[in-house]
Amino acid sequence: MTKHTPSRNPGQRLRGALAGAVLLLGAVFAAETRAAVPPANHKIELTARVDFKNAAGQDKSKTSNKLVATVQTVRGVELSMATAQSGAAGDTLIFRHTATNAGNDSDTFDLTAIDVVSGDGGDFGADNIKVFLDDNSDGDYDDGEEEATTGALDSGSTFQFLVQVTVPDLDAAATVKMTVTATGINSGPSASQEDTVTVEKVDPMIEIKQALDDSCDGTIGDYAATDIQVNPGQCISYQVSVTNSGNVDSSGTIISLETPTYTTFHTCSNDCVPVLKDASGSTIASGSSDTESLTRPDDGNTGTISTTAVTLTPNAGRVLTFTIKVDNE
Repeated sequence: MTKHTPSRNPGQRLRGALAGAVLLLGAVFAAETRAAVPPANHKIELTARVDFKNAAGQDKSKTSNKLVATVQTVRGVELSMATAQSGAAGDTLIFRHTATNAGNDSDTFDLTAIDVVSGDGGDFGADNIKVFLDDNSDGDYDDGEEEATTGALDSGSTFQFLVQVTVPDLDAAATVKMTVTATGINSGPSASQEDTVTVEKVDPMIEIKQALDDSCDGTIGDYAATDIQVNPGQCISYQVSVTNSGNVDSSGTIISLETPTYTTFHTCSNDCVPVLKDASGSTIASGSSDTESLTRPDDGNTGTISTTAVTLTPNAGRVLTFTIKVDNE
């Protein structure tokens, strides 16, 4: 008897072929993986093919329908990091920035720099901030470079620009800020950074206090910045304090004054000798006239009381103490 071997079902053969095809397509997709961001309006198209053998054992294939996915426009911008500088009133400072089109399509960006109006130590003023195109990319303002917008930037392209500020004249040392912003003109996002300027200020503060020395022997109460009553023949002890409350050195700092009308310079054997101290209380000069750091009239005479010019670092100071006697003849 002849043994009959049944043939495989065509559907089984097709399912086996399809399984192989699916594995093949998966391997193809893995090999074609890309990391780059596609540009706007790029068409992502996909078709699939199935290879199989027909009932007669012949190799065949079929192609699927094609589907298309269109990449939409994504807007984005990046701005280089904020920086900090310092300068004296009237100085011109240049802040360098780079704007990058982080979207996937060409875009144009408006560039602005404005005062931070609260939370800092002062204002630049509207006319003291300007944004310029850095034509030659040298990082400095050159004559003829114009106030700038970016113009059209391709995806991933960069644009260098300069923010020029004039340091304001403030009443005291302070930090002022401005916000630099790049904004897409196509209703896109914006990016901002906050630049900082520390205004350098030499700001010596001077104050006089007095105390009555009724016996002219150096016996006094507390010094105070208030008016007092005095009789002829009595003495007044003065304390003159100078402190550099600025944030940079105060050079050539001198305390200078004249003995008032109807008074003479006075010293005594106790505590009414002229003394010059630093802000910590350490004595710099005491007693005699024409010392290295202190000049004053002889006892019983009138004239100038002054200190030698010094450089005071921030928060450093000098305290000058001396006595005058009110005329009684």
